[in-house]
Amino acid sequence: MWRPGRRQTFFYRAFHIAGRNFVLNDCTTISASISYVFLLAVIPFSALFLFIFSVFQRTVLHGLFPENMVAIMVDNINQLIPFVSKTWVQTHLVDSVGLGSFTTINLMMLPIISGLLFKSLDQAFRKIFNLNRRNLLAGQAAYALMSIFAIVFFFMFNFIWTLASDTTWQFQQAIEQTAYLGDLYLTASEYFSLSQSNIVSWLILMLFFMTSARIFLPTDIKLRHRLMAGGLFGVLWICARAAFGIYVQNVASINVLFGSLGSVCIILLWIFYSSIALLYSVEFLYALHCGAYKTWDWEVKSGTIYRARRTH
Repeated sequence: MWRPGRRQTFFYRAFHIAGRNFVLNDCTTISASISYVFLLAVIPFSALFLFIFSVFQRTVLHGLFPENMVAIMVDNINQLIPFVSKTWVQTHLVDSVGLGSFTTINLMMLPIISGLLFKSLDQAFRKIFNLNRRNLLAGQAAYALMSIFAIVFFFMFNFIWTLASDTTWQFQQAIEQTAYLGDLYLTASEYFSLSQSNIVSWLILMLFFMTSARIFLPTDIKLRHRLMAGGLFGVLWICARAAFGIYVQNVASINVLFGSLGSVCIILLWIFYSSIALLYSVEFLYALHCGAYKTWDWEVKSGTIYRARRTH
């Protein structure tokens, strides 16, 4: 009778090891700090996203989108984030142009916020893998800045896409009125279901995780371990997005019952959960990287729990 070996059963033990290390490494506090920095990036990257979209609409994609597409996006943002008025978004994120404008100030803040987020993620990844802190030189800092800028922009694009995909009626109405986009939308809706779009999102999230691990970790990690950890992160993120979609569909009722503060708490909780999902996936990657034949020893002294260490 065949019995699973140590390697086969270790895959399931890795979830327990990752959870234990997650608690001992105080990843909850680290997730809170990452969430705070990401929250600082919401307005600047929203300004960047709307600015790029507006420029493309006026130049490259002129005539492809309806003229009021930006206004529709602003209206949806106001419905989903009611504590930010539509007038404020239109004035400071869309119409604010030129030197000294709010958009220019936000764009100047992006390198600073990107650097803060890179430092938080870099320290978190290295703490989990028990690596020394990175000493960034000028070239490394520039590479890190470009990398984290792309990562944060991906996060913000995914965030705004989530908002847009769960409030589709206005977008559908605008797209269906445009001949070319209307035909593309009808064709896509016939061939792509919700489950297929989730598979595409899962693959993109897996690629994002593997890229992040490559940037922040100099350790040589096996491809299958990065694939498994990236797949776990994709599943956790999609679950979070599905739960956030429930909020989006019931945002009006939530605002009536709890006011705008309820929306603030839910959005903060979603960002916090996303950080937790990322760090837990990194802990899972570390457990897989150490392998089935490593002995884990969690030190406890005088009632104080220290970081987990690995013994050979």
